[in-house]
Amino acid sequence: MRRGQPMPLLLPLARNRINVGARAAMPSLRHEQCHSSCSAFLPLRHTRALFFTTSPSPIIPKPNSPAHRYSTASTPPKSVSGPSSTEPFWKQPRWVKQRKAAGAEPGPSTREIDQVLDHITDVHPRHYHHILKGDDGKRRAKHFTRLHDALNTPKNPEAIWEVYQLIRNVPEDLGMLSSDIQRLLVMHFKQATAARLSSTSRNGHLEAAEQLWSARIVTVLDDKRKLAGQSSRWDLSDMMSALNQLERYEEALEELEQALANNNRNKNKIKMDPILLNHAVRAWGGLERLDQAILAVQDARVKYGIRASEFTLGYLIQRFLMAGSKATAVSFWQELVNDGALENIETVNGILRACVHIGDSRFGQTVYDSLSRLGIESNLESLNLMLSLAVAEIRYPEERSDFLRSIHDRISQSDKPVFERRVLDSILVDFSKKGDAEGAVLVLQLMLNHGFRPEIDQYNDVLHCFARLGDMGKAIDWFWRMRQSGVRPDRFSYMVLMQAYTQQRKPREAEAIFRQMVIDGVEPDLNVSNFLLLAYEQSRMNRRCLQLYKSMLQDRSIRVNHFTFSCMFNAVFHNDKALLEGSEGLDGRGSTTDDKEFLAKIGETIGQPMNDTNTAYITSESEGSQNTEAADKTVPTTTQYQFENAESTTVSLNPRSLFRDMIIVGIRPTRSLFSNILRAFLAQNDYAGAVIALRALVDYYVLKPTPKMNAIVVTWVSQELERRGPSSEENALTRGELTKLISMIGRSRGLISMLEKIATVERWGGEDPPQDDAASRLTVESSQESQTKKSTRTSRLKQGFPAETAENLFARVAAEMGGDLVDLTKKSVIAGSSWSTAENNPTKLDLKDFEKWYRVYSNRRTYAQVFKKTL
Repeated sequence: MRRGQPMPLLLPLARNRINVGARAAMPSLRHEQCHSSCSAFLPLRHTRALFFTTSPSPIIPKPNSPAHRYSTASTPPKSVSGPSSTEPFWKQPRWVKQRKAAGAEPGPSTREIDQVLDHITDVHPRHYHHILKGDDGKRRAKHFTRLHDALNTPKNPEAIWEVYQLIRNVPEDLGMLSSDIQRLLVMHFKQATAARLSSTSRNGHLEAAEQLWSARIVTVLDDKRKLAGQSSRWDLSDMMSALNQLERYEEALEELEQALANNNRNKNKIKMDPILLNHAVRAWGGLERLDQAILAVQDARVKYGIRASEFTLGYLIQRFLMAGSKATAVSFWQELVNDGALENIETVNGILRACVHIGDSRFGQTVYDSLSRLGIESNLESLNLMLSLAVAEIRYPEERSDFLRSIHDRISQSDKPVFERRVLDSILVDFSKKGDAEGAVLVLQLMLNHGFRPEIDQYNDVLHCFARLGDMGKAIDWFWRMRQSGVRPDRFSYMVLMQAYTQQRKPREAEAIFRQMVIDGVEPDLNVSNFLLLAYEQSRMNRRCLQLYKSMLQDRSIRVNHFTFSCMFNAVFHNDKALLEGSEGLDGRGSTTDDKEFLAKIGETIGQPMNDTNTAYITSESEGSQNTEAADKTVPTTTQYQFENAESTTVSLNPRSLFRDMIIVGIRPTRSLFSNILRAFLAQNDYAGAVIALRALVDYYVLKPTPKMNAIVVTWVSQELERRGPSSEENALTRGELTKLISMIGRSRGLISMLEKIATVERWGGEDPPQDDAASRLTVESSQESQTKKSTRTSRLKQGFPAETAENLFARVAAEMGGDLVDLTKKSVIAGSSWSTAENNPTKLDLKDFEKWYRVYSNRRTYAQVFKKTL
């Protein structure tokens, strides 16, 4: 099979499959002789072929196995053709008809289950009847049959993962799976990632899809290594690639180091090769250690005689260019050219993209001029990148006029209108990204002069340019002109305008754009909804935030992501401020705009398209643009949550219920999101909830607390200690408490211990959960009630709480925050790393970064904190 050709992903062959032609020439043996001869070559874990074509050879029944008692007439056909060739044979029309005629119940029979076990397990046939006994046997037969069925329909990788999760929940069942099947799962998940990357548009969620499938690949390979005791070379390559995608670069390097160190103990030695070197270099690049990346390339050349591939050298050139080390990048370029390793145009395009990113047109021209000498043919992307460099060099209007005049002369002399149309599209995008609105309009006029009717993408580029400049008046004028000319706006058109109004803190205009989008029949997606949610949150419209969030959570075609939860936890943090100065608080104007001129322009009736006779050149592109309306009216693909049957308990801005929703959705939160989560809990004085959130951070998601998280917790704890102190004149620093807190965060579970003490020694508000209505906390209490509560708190501070009471408190809070769905003390499948926190071990602490964040948060006071200090 040639390099780059897709490989068929089907089930592995049976254990003792023999070529039919070769079997005819073999001497006949009795069953007893055949069984005794073959049993010595059939250990529990064996090697089998990984692929077969869509026309498999027949499965030969094993001697003395349950399948051997069936007659020859009931064996599967030797070849299967037609659309059902990739289905399990008991679902193919011939076998369904035979089973109905025999009066059998639907589903696989004993023989069929035996053949499923033969395909996907390493269990010897003599043990089939043992593992299929009782309720456990029924469960295994059901799950293994579902996995066999899912592997025969590889277009649905979600079904494969769902069944694999059911199997891995029972360690005994997981141990029965063949290593070839686990390898096949990895290949399916890699193919699913490639399919999503090829089908996702420019506003899709590439990073989220890649991380999701990469985390699943790591899970499967980790299970396979635990069962087999070692990893193959391809498993190591896929593991390092997936870890790099998850930004777990240190673990990727540890995997390579451990594999090379175990060569003396393992029979299957893993040797260093260019692919593994490429993964190692990218891991060092992700850690911003380019010096170590160079050492890795040099060591591979000296120790193993391995030369870096063109992809590795191209990656290093890009990284050194963006790091400002042009001399090192030029040296690697010369090595790449002189060795003759450069063959792929994509490597060149990657280097040109780095040149565009830093604006280095001279080196980009050097790279582009070398293509003809190296015998590499450029493509349209290479030309567009060079045009981007040319547009970036334009400084004055005269230079822009000369550039556009040269483009006009070339188009006039060209006989490739479709190709020139794409060139003009690229130039328009370049002017839009540069922020040259006048240049973008001139390119649009140039397209009209040459008979190229602007479509939705070209109008969107102009809208994007004015929106980036903040000139929303002209952006709305072009939006009105686009509708008048008969071009129907798509989802990206509305999203650009909503993003600009969100940045300007104008939620009413953003909501008006959103309403007009729905009126025009365009379904909202996650990006559009998130921009509207951010507009509400920034303007302290928390009631609208909550309404929109609940709608997004319930609508699986929109769903929620990290950004959504970040906005909601920020809304919880600013809830007190929203009640006093938000648009729904003292202002009270609501979220509807009364600008009639603005509403008239965005609601302009869409006119008829222009019928230019000069647009006969553009056929395929015009057809694709005219289908935009139908594409936007289609409902986006629905997404399954981790717990489909679990219901959300969010009825107010409660951080506990929001955290539970995050567990239901099944996303892996980032460290930035977790900082917002801690702020929300601490701003609500919910120290017990903060304890559970931190436990989930280090135990369930396996993430290391950042200096920002440490500063947030230490700041709030210091302020709480000051409030509880015997004298208001002393603070945590003068009493030496801050030094103790910094010493505590130097251990892996220091933050958890810190908050546990605060939550158990004295809990703000007693044992009742925190109030959802912040206004009730801001209500001024009478002096008598305040004095009574203060004395009660003092007595509790002296007496303390029994240990079982504290554990009951944390258990109740954990159940409210998703502990009823998962065990928050065990590592999740979507864990962020393999960092172990089972023991309270010392950790490295960046005091400089911690001091920076501590100074930021120690000077901040929420309205609730100011009110607390007056008590």
